[in-house]
Amino acid sequence: MKKMLSILASLFMAVLVTTDATAQYQFFTGGTLNFQNQKYSEGDDKLSRYAVLPYIGYMASDNLIVGMALGVVGDRDGDDDNYSKVSSFRINPFARYRKAANEATGIYGEFGVNVDLGTAKTFLGGDEASKSNTTSLGFYAGPGIDYAFSDRWVVNALWGALRYENTSVKDVDGSLNEFGLNINPANIRFSLNYMF
Repeated sequence: MKKMLSILASLFMAVLVTTDATAQYQFFTGGTLNFQNQKYSEGDDKLSRYAVLPYIGYMASDNLIVGMALGVVGDRDGDDDNYSKVSSFRINPFARYRKAANEATGIYGEFGVNVDLGTAKTFLGGDEASKSNTTSLGFYAGPGIDYAFSDRWVVNALWGALRYENTSVKDVDGSLNEFGLNINPANIRFSLNYMF
């Protein structure tokens, strides 16, 4: 895992170093904030999810954008006394191939990698019953659109349609593999970018 992270970081830095850095507004920063809470009508069970993912990006050319998000994600599922809780630190390098539709709007395809390093805990009767370290590696691809509503501000909408994820738990044999195609419009992720 460390070798893979080193390779991803090296590729990201190589793109930054080998590209001309004199054009105006080549960098941007932004982020995604997500919170979701579901409560079941029968009983006290509820599901909560959150994600805080700030990122920085670089316009390597007119069509190629690379970036890196670092943040935290997690979820909690169960009632007040018996529940499971997963929290992870996420590393998310991504690349976008963008085509300008006009001066203010562009469409793009984004490919990204999610690396999650975290812990999974189980609570019974309010007391911690188990704790395990988890590692997850995922890939996603999807279309997006961006709109510059001022000189430095851009809003993005990414539709994360196709994804694959592999999750393993330390000292537990086997892993969980997930593959999905989600074309639900409710799955659109919005973010706000500041160009500099």
